[in-house]
Amino acid sequence: MVLPESLSGKLGQFQRVSTVLAAGSRSGWVGRRRLIVASAVTWTLRLPWEGDQPADREQPPGLAFHILDDDLRLTTHYRVVLPA
Repeated sequence: MVLPESLSGKLGQFQRVSTVLAAGSRSGWVGRRRLIVASAVTWTLRLPWEGDQPADREQPPGLAFHILDDDLRLTTHYRVVLPA
C-alpha cells in the first residue's frame, strides 16, 4: 500500500503512535507503524458463502474495542450493537 510520505513523516514525530486505524479495504504499514482496517458501522461485507450480494445492510452495526498493551501489541475485540 502506497501512502504519502508526508503522513509517514508526520507520524515519525510522535513516538507514542503505534498503529493507524482506518476505514477501508486494506491493511498495511504507514512508515514503521501498522495500518489496521476498522469495521464498518452501516453495513457488513458478506463472506463468499453468505450470498450473492457483497453488502448485507440488514446486519446490525459493529463496534471495535482496541486495546494497546505495555508491549505496544494491539488487540481488537469486535462486538455487535443490537437494537434496544
